[in-house]
Amino acid sequence: MAMNLENAKETLIQMKRDLLEAIRQRSEQSNELGRDGAQDSADEANNDNLRNIMIEMNDRDSRKVRLIELALDRIEKGEYETCMECGEPIGTERLEYRPFARYCRDCKEELEQSKEVDD
Repeated sequence: MAMNLENAKETLIQMKRDLLEAIRQRSEQSNELGRDGAQDSADEANNDNLRNIMIEMNDRDSRKVRLIELALDRIEKGEYETCMECGEPIGTERLEYRPFARYCRDCKEELEQSKEVDD
């Protein structure tokens, strides 16, 4: 059963907006760390640790944004529901759970075992 592509597109666009907002907020918070007065070495170390965590979270979310943009492009090309590896249907259930999925469950598992994929 084919999914409603318009709903999938709306979901992806909202996910992208939410991720971009989260990235923006974390970037602002990261820039503000340590600007609230005198800091001792423990405060500085804690701020550095928090900043690194925020950077990692932003990197992860930026990768998701790229996957979402790819999914939106695949919708426009009529390729959204098709596995990029084997050409078989990805499956409605998988796409509902992970709307930016590029691979069917079987190909995803194979690629994970060979450490070639992160979606």
